[in-house]
Parts: sequence; structure tokens; C-alpha cells
Amino acid sequence: MVEQTWFFERKSQPGTGTMKLTHRIFLLILLTITLSSLANFLLTQYQEQSLHDDSEKILARTLVESLRDALVQDVIDGNKLRVTSLLQKLKEHDNPIEFLYVTNNGRSVFAHSFEQGFPRYLLPQKNNYQEQPGIHLAHKYQTKNGLIYEYSEALIPGLGTALHIGLNQSEIAEKLVQNNEYILMLSILITLFALLVGYLWSRQITAPLVDFTHQIQRFGAGQVANFTGLKKDTLEINQLATAFQVVTDERQQAFIRLQEREQNLTITLNSIGDAVIATDRAGDITRLNPVAEALTGCSAAEVIGRPLPEVFNIINAQTRERVVNPVEKVLDTGGKVGLANHTVLISLDGSEYQIADSAAPIKDENGGVLGVILVFRDVTQQYMVEENLRRSQKMDAIGQLSGGIAHDFNNRLGVIIGYLDFLKKYVSKDEKPSQWVTTATNATLRCIDLTRQLLAFSRRQSEQKKVVNINLELSELETMISRSVTPEVEVEYFLAEDLWLTEIDPGEFQDAILNMVINARDAMPDGGRLLIETSNKHIDADYAALNPEAEAGAYVQLMLSDIGSGMNGETLEHIFEPFFTTKPEGKGTGLGMAMVYGFVKRYGGYIKVYSELGVGTTMRLYLPCSSSSASHTIVNNVSAAELPGGSETILIVDDEIDLLQLAECYLNDLGYCTHLAENATQALDILAKEDRIDLLFSDVVMPGGINGYELAQQATEFWPHIKVLLSSGFTSKTLAHNGLARFAAHLLSKPYRQADLAQRIRLVLDEGQRNMINREDASCSKDLLVGRHIMVVDDEEDIRELFKLHLERLGCRPVLACNGDEAIELYRQSLDSSEAIAVVILDLTLPGGMGGKVVAASIRVLDPQAKIIVASGHTAASEMKSFQDHGFNAALEKNFRRENIKQILEQVLSSS
Repeated sequence: MVEQTWFFERKSQPGTGTMKLTHRIFLLILLTITLSSLANFLLTQYQEQSLHDDSEKILARTLVESLRDALVQDVIDGNKLRVTSLLQKLKEHDNPIEFLYVTNNGRSVFAHSFEQGFPRYLLPQKNNYQEQPGIHLAHKYQTKNGLIYEYSEALIPGLGTALHIGLNQSEIAEKLVQNNEYILMLSILITLFALLVGYLWSRQITAPLVDFTHQIQRFGAGQVANFTGLKKDTLEINQLATAFQVVTDERQQAFIRLQEREQNLTITLNSIGDAVIATDRAGDITRLNPVAEALTGCSAAEVIGRPLPEVFNIINAQTRERVVNPVEKVLDTGGKVGLANHTVLISLDGSEYQIADSAAPIKDENGGVLGVILVFRDVTQQYMVEENLRRSQKMDAIGQLSGGIAHDFNNRLGVIIGYLDFLKKYVSKDEKPSQWVTTATNATLRCIDLTRQLLAFSRRQSEQKKVVNINLELSELETMISRSVTPEVEVEYFLAEDLWLTEIDPGEFQDAILNMVINARDAMPDGGRLLIETSNKHIDADYAALNPEAEAGAYVQLMLSDIGSGMNGETLEHIFEPFFTTKPEGKGTGLGMAMVYGFVKRYGGYIKVYSELGVGTTMRLYLPCSSSSASHTIVNNVSAAELPGGSETILIVDDEIDLLQLAECYLNDLGYCTHLAENATQALDILAKEDRIDLLFSDVVMPGGINGYELAQQATEFWPHIKVLLSSGFTSKTLAHNGLARFAAHLLSKPYRQADLAQRIRLVLDEGQRNMINREDASCSKDLLVGRHIMVVDDEEDIRELFKLHLERLGCRPVLACNGDEAIELYRQSLDSSEAIAVVILDLTLPGGMGGKVVAASIRVLDPQAKIIVASGHTAASEMKSFQDHGFNAALEKNFRRENIKQILEQVLSSS
């Protein structure tokens, strides 16, 4: 039973440095009032002093102004007696005037009010007098009569004659002191009164808080707390009491829910099919479900509170040595831990179980470890099924490295040899080009032989190789396959009746099949379908050249397809690497697919994996047909002239550039017009611009968010006349099971030969009534370029050759020049012959100081009507943006797309 004291687990105890809230409020009020009174006292004193100084100055100015008219003329006349008499009479009145005297030009005293003679303490000030505008405080004197301020002002400006007035400050100072005493006394009285009020106010504030504390302590002790009775006349206190009452009520309900959750947790743990044991941070058992009781042979009542090693006794099945308990590892490291293979649990009665185990820490919100949860299950039966797989799951690291290098190198060589073979057909009549192609082909073949030696180094040879029918092997494996998958996975077989024989090791074949089946099972945790298919397959030379790991010939094809989670491109790149796995720690060794790869390679086969996230994965294994198989036949090579062709326009979509260009070559040989797109977005743009697309030929798996069948759906929705042919490594059955049956009927499986593509394209185009869309425009467009001499001027040989290939495909006759001088000379020669150059494609930046603009100007001197296209990869250049202002007819971006070249040429030629 969970006690309610968890809500108030810790009570704050007053320490030696703790001050009551009442005292804090009192001290705060005391400090505030004291500082305020002091500031008020100082400010008042400062203001009184300033007011006094201003009043003194005003008095002095008033005296000077009143005496100026009476004294000026007498001073000018030198009537000292009259001036002296006037000054003495003014001093005799009851006022603060202490003395008056007048100084003349020589700073000597002209007249004064002193009866005993001019005093000595005024002599320094008299001698140092400097005339200043207006009245000013000249000096201060401390005399026996008190503090005296002397004010001076010139009587006659410019002549040095000034009137000096001394004002006694004693009486005023006494009044200031008296006022300050009154203010100080009043401030003290106000402070005392405020302190009394503050003390009473602080007590009134803290009294409800003390009551709240008592109620909270009662609630923490598990007693009923009543905050409603603490309501006062203060709104805030009432709101606080209401809030506390709501919180305590909610906590009480939460406590009830916690008890219910505890019961549900117990029910859930008891219903789990795996064994579950929970411990505290010391490793002592706190929970145990019935499955764990059955495997350990102990009841929960017997083991609660006991250390886990006393109940969970595990050893290594091979060495019989004790295995470190995973809970101990978790408590030491704070991370998740799984048991290694061959771990055996010994129950209390001596029974042994092969188990799979994982342990994870139970952490609080701060990351502190509160305990450990241990989950394990009996995998004895599963271990027996997988035991045969473990004996062949080792690969040599050095061999893997050399094989990987050879594989990557072969990919490049495959593209080279494929296009060399393709090129050879077009230069077979020219002796020198044909010889060059043959030499390049032989050199490439020698490189391929070298990589094959590296691949052979990375493989092992089998000692139990024999001729088998894999259909029979699959029949024998049917029971083991069904045991290897979960009941939710449905296994379907589609086996060819006339399947050829192959020469392999049956044991290794069984290991490879089970590895792939287990991977498919793990990819479908919620169940699904696993399709196993066999068929006879021919791989032609073109596909083999494009995929260096494959060799042309007859193969027995084995396909395993699941409709699981699929894999992304990054995972596909590493699936054959040893120790690479996406499974949780302890759930896979990462050697399964490496073993499958090694098995296929050891027998001269080829493996291809197609996968898409959310669709599934298809594994295709090509095993060489045995020479003793009497049923297999050799497919004769058929020339392009004998294959069905046509003049329709086809849009080819594939993210693999090599496959895209190979399909283009295939279809151009068959007479079709083609457009190319590397993704669905480009394809939709082309469909929107072109009104003569007859067929969409697209790969299924493509990046960019839109795959092949989604592209097909959008294309047929907006352009209903378009025919669709998809190409994929998935089988049509796989697509049908994934809701793509609409396009499964028109699916060309990879790899395909030119003959396969020709027949399927023709079949789709001829199906139903075909719409003829602007066929006349297409033929006219093609005739516009046929036979035209197009000169390409570029200093890079690769670019010149690429332009040449594109121009030849368009029916043009390319003329190549590597610099400006050669281009000008070739153009001059063409003017004197019958083979005039129709258009010049000119690189903007040429070496040797003669740039594209200079070359264009030189050509226009020879022929003012010359058609010149500027070509550059720098699209931001002014010559590209405003080509007409620089003497060009058009601008061509160097993206090497045949459609762009064709469009620009047609535009320039049609303008003439």
C-alpha cells in the first residue's frame, strides 16, 4: 500500500540562520523608514541652506541697487565724508549688515562704515578684488561677531569702483539649527509610529501563513487538512486558502488514482508474455511477474527484498562459467545492457533455459538511478532454429576491404565498358575510331579482370558444392522457415515449375535463406506477407556492363520480398558490411547479410536489393545456371533493327543517371523520341510544357517525395491519354500487395535487356486506342536539325565530345574546335565550301586571350548573318542574361541536357 506521506516527504526545520518572516518584514520597514527620514532631513537642510543663500544674495543686490544712485555722484566728486556718513547710517539700522565700504581705482578704501578704522582682516580681500559683472559672494569671514558673507558689485563698471557689503549669518544660522531640531524630532516620532504599525501589520500577514503551515504539516502526516476554515477578510488569503484546498483535494484524488495504477501495473506485469523482474538501486528485488516466477522457480513472496543474483543465476552455456548479472552492469554504468549469446538461466529446480535478456535503468526526473528493470524470455527453441546460422557468419576483414574496393571500382568500369560497347556499333565502319574503341575496351576488361581477382581473394571456396534444384531445397526448409517467423507473418511461395539447376553448397544455401527470412520477419513486427519466388533469368551484356558485379548469362533467380518497413538509401549502402546492423544492441550480430553476400559471390552469383520506406524490400539472388542443366537455353542476341520500334515520344524518369542514359540509348536506337527527367518534379514540368508525350517510362523508387507510382497517378489524372510503364526491382506481386495493383500489370522488372524494353514499350503503346499528339510538329522539328553543320568551340575535350554525341543523336553534323583561332579558320573554310556552318555554339571563356566575345565578333566580320549561341556554366554572367546586347543569338546553359540543346537550336534556326 502506498502511503500518502509521499506528498510531504520532507519538512523544513528552522536552522540557526533562519529568520522569521515577521522579523524580516519589521526590519525591512525599519530600514525603509530610517533611510527615508534621513534622506528627507538632509534634503530639507540642503533646501533651507540654498534658500538662505539666495535670500542673502537678493538682499545684497537690493542694497546695492538702492545705494547706487546716492553714492555714484559723491564717489565721482570725491565727497568721502558724505559717502561715509551714508554708509554708517545704513549700518546703524537693525539689520544683518556688519559693514559697508567702497573701493576706488587703486583698490584703496574710499569710504567705510567702521568707527574704529578699517579692520585688518579685510585688507587681503580688498587688495585682491577683481571686478566681475553683477553682485557676487566675494568672501566669507569668521569673526568674533560670527560668520560674515561679503558681497561685492561694481558701482561704476570699468573704473574699478565697487561697493562691498558684509552680512552677519549668526542669527540666520541659529534659526536654521532650530528648524533642523524640529525636523529631526518630527522624523523620529514618525519613524516610531511607522515601526509600530509595521510590526502589527507583519503579524497580521504572517498569522495566516502559520495556520497554513500547520494544515500542510497535518496533510503531510496523512491527516485531513482543512484550508477552508482559514479564510479571512483578505481577498488574497481567501484565494490562497481556496487554492490549497483544491490542491489537497486533487492530491487526494491522485493518491487514489496511484493506488489504481499500482493495481493496473500489477495486472499488466502479470499479463506480459516475457519475464519481468524489477529491483531497487541496491539490486534487491521489488517486483516479479508470473513468467519470471516460472523460469526462476521462485514465487514473488519468497524473493521480494532478496538480492537478484540469489534468484537470477546465469552462466555461459559453453564455458559453464558464471555470467556477470546485467542488473549489476546497469547499476555500475547507468546504461542499457543486454546479454550475449549462449546465456543460460538455471532455475531453482535445476532446469536450464536459453534466454535473451535486456536490462535498463529506472531513472527519476533528474536522471538518478532508482532501480533496474530486467526483461528476459525463453529462446531455447529459437536458438535451436538459428544454431545453423552461426557457424557461417564470419568474414575476413581484409577480404571485405579488398572486395569493397573492387566493387566500387567495378561500378565505374561497368559504365565505361557499357558505353564503349554501345559506341562501337556507331564507329565500326571507321577503322581508326573502331581501333581506338577496341583498345579502350581491352584496357577496361583488363581492369575488370583485376577487380575480379580482388573479389576472388575476398571469398572462400566451398568443399560441398553440388548440383541442386533450389525448389526442392526450399521445400525441405518450409518447416524451419515457418518456425523462424512469427504467426502474424504469412509466407507465400511462387516457384517456377521448369526451374534450372544450380551448383551450390545446400548447407550454405539454407543458412542464407534463413538469414534473409529472419531479417524479413524483423522488418514486419506487426505481421505481413513474405513472398518467396523462383524463376529462370538471363542477364544481358548491357546490364552486366552497367552492373560490374553481374556477368552476362543464364541464372536461377531467387526473390524474397516483404512488405515491411523498408530501408533508406544510407542503410542500403551498408547492409553487406560485416557487423553493420540496425537492430538494438544484443539483437543482431551484423554478420547475416555479409554471410549471404559471401555465399552468392562464392558461387559466381549476383545479389541485388530493392527497398523503399513504407513499401518493403526485395532481395534478388542470381545463382549461375549449372552446365548440367538440360533445360536452359541461350537467348540469341537480337539487333535493334529486328526489335519492335516506333516514332512515339517517351518520357524517361530515373534518378540513376547511368540507367537514364542507357534507356535513352536503347529507345533512340528503336526510333523513339525521348525526354529525360531525373525525378518526378522534372517529369511533371516536362509533361506540362510538352504536348506530345505518348508514354511515361518511370522508375518506382525515386527521391524527392514523389515515387514512380505517385507520378503515374498524377500524370494519368491530368493527361489521360498517356500510357504508363514502370520499372522496379520489386516484383509485381510485391506492388500488388502494397496497394499498387493498378500499375503492377505494366511493370518491367530490373534488370532488363533492350529486347525486354522494346517489346514491353510496344505492347503498352499498342494497347487500346492511341492518341496521336502533334506528330507532324515532332517530325518537322526533327527535320529542322537533320544534316545541319553545328560548330562547337570549347577548350575542354570532354565537353566537345559530349556535345558531339548529343548533336549526332539529333541528326546534326558536329564540327569541333578547341580554341578561337581554329574556330575562325574552320568557319572561313565552311564559307568557301558547300557545307556551311549553320550555328556556332561558343564557350564564353576560352584560353589564349581570345575570349568568346572576341571570337564571335571575328566570325561576324566573316559572316554578318552568322548564328552564334553563347554557352557557359556561369548563368549569372551578363553575356548569359543579356546575350543580345553582346552580339549573340541565344544563350545555352552547360547542363548537358539534349532537350535544352535541341530547343535552343530549333529556336535559333527557326528565327532565320
